[in-house]
Amino acid sequence: MLFREFINQVFWPLHVESGNLKPSTVTFYRNMLPRCNEFFGSKKLSSIGKADVEQFIAWLRRQQQANGNALSASTVKHHFNFLRICLTFAENHELIAKNPTRGVSAPKLPHKNVDYLSPADANAFLSAIARQPTRWQAIMLILLYLGLRRGEVCGLQWQDVDFEHCTLSIRRNVTYTPKKGIYVGEPKTENGIRTLPMPKPVAAILHQWHKEQVNLYGVERMPDNAFVFSSNTDAYTPQFPTNITSKVKRFMKQNGLPDCSPHDLRHTCGSLMLESGASVKMVQMFLGHEDPETTLRFYAGTNAESLRAASNVLSATLETGKISKDVLSAECAS
Repeated sequence: MLFREFINQVFWPLHVESGNLKPSTVTFYRNMLPRCNEFFGSKKLSSIGKADVEQFIAWLRRQQQANGNALSASTVKHHFNFLRICLTFAENHELIAKNPTRGVSAPKLPHKNVDYLSPADANAFLSAIARQPTRWQAIMLILLYLGLRRGEVCGLQWQDVDFEHCTLSIRRNVTYTPKKGIYVGEPKTENGIRTLPMPKPVAAILHQWHKEQVNLYGVERMPDNAFVFSSNTDAYTPQFPTNITSKVKRFMKQNGLPDCSPHDLRHTCGSLMLESGASVKMVQMFLGHEDPETTLRFYAGTNAESLRAASNVLSATLETGKISKDVLSAECAS
């Protein structure tokens, strides 16, 4: 069996079209496949060895993008990871004796400093968002105070907001692909499903936004399964995640702040927590990073209190009195 035949006859129908993969993962596979087929397509699956894999990596580094630039280091690594997935599948189905990517070092990525706001810039950020519409104040406060991914923000429903206990539950992640459009799935990692304590500014602005959204749709209260930050026309459809990126970047530029994406605000949340004295483990739990020792799905009792302590030290760092008085002084309870 040729590599191309394996992909078309086995890997794609049994794995990719199984319905078990997220649309974003399928899109990723589609993007990686052409170059893998170009290099390995006519090779016998059973003849591919470690030397072939190493030659593939070297070949990728000589390839060019449509604009004439070389492939980025991350793109090279993505192709290697996709090949490893394919050949692991072949090994598991006993089509090859051993996965030849095993033992081949994955392409290294150059060290990149994480972008995040300094405490001074974070305070300036908080002052500037007070002039934004309530909806965007809420989104940006959640990004900074709770470090949610943009897709997790889009996936929030009102049933996730517990004003009585001042908690916010992250249960969904929204992605977009050209083929599938908007897709509501689970968070990026298993530990991404988590319940976080809401600082008072976040609870207050969400309470204010809930009132405005009720008036917008002309209902007595928003249904539990309505999205907190829905599209402009339908409460049951989340907004595009890319809208948040565009808005954040435009906001930063308009207010003379460092160029930041929603993910940079997530890094800011984690960095300021660490600077405020929270432990690395607590920050990992808070942000929902993949770590079997700090899973949030099973936390209870003292762990919940530790999460609230981590949130409180960040709140103490960020609260400067520069947000509107109503937001900072409001209580969590509705």
